[in-house]
Amino acid sequence: MSTSGMGCMKLSFGTGEATDIDEPIKIVRTPFDKGITFFDTAIV
Repeated sequence: MSTSGMGCMKLSFGTGEATDIDEPIKIVRTPFDKGITFFDTAIV
């Protein structure tokens, strides 16, 4: 488990329109490749 995490709510609908499907995939892959394994997908 990583000591850092990444919040992902704004990658879907969080505060406006969802991004294009390819963009969040790229955004999540970068930290994952660097060892981040915790991605917070909670709505609140």
